[in-house]
Amino acid sequence: MAEDILTDTKQTCIRLGLAEAAVTAAVAEVRHRWGGAEYYIQAIDREHRDREARELLAKGESLEDVARRVGCSTSTIRRRQSRWL
Repeated sequence: MAEDILTDTKQTCIRLGLAEAAVTAAVAEVRHRWGGAEYYIQAIDREHRDREARELLAKGESLEDVARRVGCSTSTIRRRQSRWL
């Protein structure tokens, strides 16, 4: 296991084929900006989930199908949809 979340992120990015020099530079910049701070990391990427849900709804998918595809409940999609209207 990596020593911290940024090291884990760096190792994952490199394993996935991203350029090591670019990943190292990005991680160094983020570490400089956030180093020493306490932070919370959301378990999901809500922005990505919402974008995907909106696209599926625009294509006419049902609330149930959208919820299943993006990995949340139908009520979550219903609540999010009411904010988008």
